[in-house]
Amino acid sequence: MPFLVPLLVFLWFAIAQVFNPGSTSVIYGFLGLKLYFLYIPLMYLGYALINSEQDLRHFFTFNAMLILAVAFLGIAQSVIGPTFLNPSTVQEDIRELSTLFRTSPITGFVAYRPCSVFVSTGRFQNFIVTSWIMILGFGGYLILRIKKGRNAAFATIGVVAAAALMSTSRGVMMWCGGSTLVVMAAFIWGAPWKQREASRVIRSIQRVILLGGLSIVTLSVMFPEEVNSRLAIYSETLSPYSTASELAYRTREYPLRNFLAAFDTQRWVIGYGTGTASLGIQYVARILHQPNTGISVENGYGQLVIEMGVMGLILWLVLGISVSISAWNVAKRLRGSPWFPIAFVIFWFIFLFFFR
Repeated sequence: MPFLVPLLVFLWFAIAQVFNPGSTSVIYGFLGLKLYFLYIPLMYLGYALINSEQDLRHFFTFNAMLILAVAFLGIAQSVIGPTFLNPSTVQEDIRELSTLFRTSPITGFVAYRPCSVFVSTGRFQNFIVTSWIMILGFGGYLILRIKKGRNAAFATIGVVAAAALMSTSRGVMMWCGGSTLVVMAAFIWGAPWKQREASRVIRSIQRVILLGGLSIVTLSVMFPEEVNSRLAIYSETLSPYSTASELAYRTREYPLRNFLAAFDTQRWVIGYGTGTASLGIQYVARILHQPNTGISVENGYGQLVIEMGVMGLILWLVLGISVSISAWNVAKRLRGSPWFPIAFVIFWFIFLFFFR
């Protein structure tokens, strides 16, 4: 494992931060360790589960079916509303996470932000972005390698594209759109030109564009009001020519302001301890009656500064660079082979995970 040393250094630093004097309870630290490092045993589980190319296809096919179901439920919920899938009585501390609406600033259209099978709409949004990247890679692999499973993969691509549109999330649309451009460019670069199979890659790109467009057109015909409300939100808040555009604010000013806000805290040098600003601290506070710091920011790097100080942020960046380089080296070695699309999307997901 080329990134073993940076991973172990960051792991032990996070364990030490569990006992940071700024933390109000070690329970938050244990919760943070689970959130930060659950992927370590999952890596070894992946090696145990996937020992052949057939196992790889079964793994991605099974996940494609799950993605298809979750994305379809999200689309249905975006049309029906928050009464679908959500319980009739939602806990007060998570009510806003599953009953969010957005209004277009100029035309006044209102659209619901679905959460599908998740409690939080944010989790569904992360699911869509991750699923879109992975299913693109699987589809590219199938085009180059085998016909079996293509229909399911490309049906999932169409449904996920529709779910991205109906998510009412500008971030989802931008990350999925940007990732599509990067992944397609990489597929062309990594296509097996010597074997004269690059035409298959071009056809796969055409299919993705066709399926995405067909999904949107189908939704527009079946549910014109729901689609138009979301298109209005995207166009009015993302277009640089709109009087209500938030493109510059949301992509530059807002994340930068939240990141710098972490340095306004008293313990930004050494932090408050692992897990003190992580997801789920509200459950610890309510169930175990443990006080929390009450300090948080809406920025991943800023959250690291709050929890582990400047050194935690540096170690995280070092780890991210090490893992990304390792993944890129694997993808580069597989250039020109049918496995390159999957290798590249794994690299791209890792890169976004650490540096988005």
